[in-house]
Amino acid sequence: MPASNRTVHHISSAPLNGGAGRAGYRLHQGLLSTKQNSHWIQARIPAPETPALTNWLKPKRKKKLFSFRKKNDRRFFRRAFQGSKTCATNPESWGNSEYFRSKELPNIYNFHWMGDFLDWPTALPELTKKCPIVWTLHDINPTQGAWHFTPLEDEINDERTKWEQHAYRVKETALCEVDPRRLIFVGPSKWMVDQCKESALTNKFESIHIPCGLDTTVFSPIDTSTAKKALGINPDQKVIGFIADSISDPRKGIAALQQALYALEGKVAPILLTVGSSSETLPNNNQIDLGSLRDDRLLSLFYSACDVFICPSRQDNLPNTVLESMACQTPVIAFNVGGLPEMVREGVSGYLVPDQDINKLSAAINHALSNSEELKNLGAGARELTTTEFNLKLQADRYTQLYQKLLAESAL
Repeated sequence: MPASNRTVHHISSAPLNGGAGRAGYRLHQGLLSTKQNSHWIQARIPAPETPALTNWLKPKRKKKLFSFRKKNDRRFFRRAFQGSKTCATNPESWGNSEYFRSKELPNIYNFHWMGDFLDWPTALPELTKKCPIVWTLHDINPTQGAWHFTPLEDEINDERTKWEQHAYRVKETALCEVDPRRLIFVGPSKWMVDQCKESALTNKFESIHIPCGLDTTVFSPIDTSTAKKALGINPDQKVIGFIADSISDPRKGIAALQQALYALEGKVAPILLTVGSSSETLPNNNQIDLGSLRDDRLLSLFYSACDVFICPSRQDNLPNTVLESMACQTPVIAFNVGGLPEMVREGVSGYLVPDQDINKLSAAINHALSNSEELKNLGAGARELTTTEFNLKLQADRYTQLYQKLLAESAL
């Protein structure tokens, strides 16, 4: 089927101000730029600053959609995970096949983050009988029960373990009814593909690697001194950057960064430039918090003002922030976890540090800020890596080929 005649519906319950929503929407934009018939449909009301979107909205009669048992289960589930910093969602949700019937049937669905929307038991088996699904994984939730990432040790208790096991069984039952030729998982990182292959839930399905793409004309370098001046920072002052939806999210590693900065005492005293939709003031006299930034051009200014960007995540897939920083010619220091080493390459685009090694993280920050010429070379390498391996057109072309392959094989 010619690409111009093929319709793809991208489905997501993630808001566009979050990492999963932004990554998925960028793919949609990349496909549009290559003349694909792509539609973005999200299951939440968009924030005022987001583009006009087609949405599935939560119905007013939502409570009538569930049996008494399911309504109680959902209430008990929410109560069990209340207070958890690691996201967990129930696979028995309100997004059943009835809501997909309200839209014109596409040739292919591309799922993204489906938490708190997709009803696995009723929607997934029925939808794959109608048209094949590509599922782009922004976290490991489809490979396990309720959790979206590996929870912290102190977040695990008997009640949550019970619901994790229940959610796993629900997904297992749903996937048993799905023809493996009609569902393919895509991992933006090789690490994510490995999670699919190692999970008993998803290992019978094909999983392939397609990295995220970025518009490198939007995220592009601004002269560092100019960017610093624009933000009211002395151009001679060293600046390190950190960004997260919630700065206090333990998975994003702000505690490790704070400890590393304390260990710099007597060496360098960089400004910590932070961005986050729910930013908290840290006990750091050198912190400048920019709050929430939604505009990509302003984000480019933020990254360009940083001498080095820090990503101390405890677990991560292929974070947008690292690609954005690299595209702005700002090298990255990160822990060697998840998909981070696929972007942060030692001697090419930044520095990798052993997981949770605070002393080596501190040493890497000190070394980077003390070697301006090396940072400049790493910045150039980061920019080149982004334009050659993580550009938006390359991602769109790879997905176009995948759609064609899946449609051909599922028709056999």
